[in-house]
Amino acid sequence: MESHRRPDCANCRFYNQNDAVTERRCSKHDFVMPRIDWQIVCKDWQNDGHRLKVEMDEDTLYYYSGGSGEMVYAPIGPMEDIQSILVSVSVRRDEDHGWIIFPRQYRHYFPEPDTRVVVIVGERKCAFQAINAERKLAAEMIPMGGGQWETHYHTQHVYMLYSLESPDLLYDWLDSVIDIERMIADSLAPSIFAFVEVRNRNQEYVLHADLLAYGDYLRD
Repeated sequence: MESHRRPDCANCRFYNQNDAVTERRCSKHDFVMPRIDWQIVCKDWQNDGHRLKVEMDEDTLYYYSGGSGEMVYAPIGPMEDIQSILVSVSVRRDEDHGWIIFPRQYRHYFPEPDTRVVVIVGERKCAFQAINAERKLAAEMIPMGGGQWETHYHTQHVYMLYSLESPDLLYDWLDSVIDIERMIADSLAPSIFAFVEVRNRNQEYVLHADLLAYGDYLRD
C-alpha cells in the first residue's frame, strides 16, 4: 500500500485538524481523537476513493500495525464511549516504588508532582501518587581494555505515578491479561505499553492494557 493511501485518521477525508481544543477532529463521528503511539482507523476510512477491505464493526475505532506487511488491528472501543483523551504510557518496574506508570509523552495531561490521584485499574479505583524522582541512568560504556568495560552514569528526574496500595498492583493486573514473565524473557526492553484514559484531568484516570502489542502473550 502506498504511503499516502495508508489507512489512518490523519489522512482520511473526514479528518479535520483544526480542533486542537477538544480533539474532536472527525467530521463523520463524534469522539475524542486518541493521542497514542499507534495509527488509528475506522471502517469508514476513505482516501482518494480508496476504502478499507477489512472486517470492522460499525462505529468502532481501531488501532493497528502494518509492520508485519499486513494490517493487524484491535478495537479501542465504540466511538460513543471515546469521550476522554487517551494517551500512551509505559508500565515498568521502579527500584523504589515497584511497578509504576510512566507517561512518555503528553505530560500536561497529568498532575504536578506530589499530587494524589485515582487510577482505575481493572475496574477498581486505586490510590496513586505522582512524583518526580531522581534516578541513576547508564550514560555510556567505556572500554578499559582486556575485555573490561566501565559504565558511566548520570542522574535524571523521572516523572511517574505509583500505587499507594501495593508495589505489585500493576504487575498483578497486567499479569492477569498477558503472560508478563514470558514477554519479558523474550524482550530486550521490559517496559510494557499501555493506555491511560484521562477521565478527570489531574484527579481520575483509567488504565487500559495494550492488547495489540502483546497478542502473542495474551492469557486465555
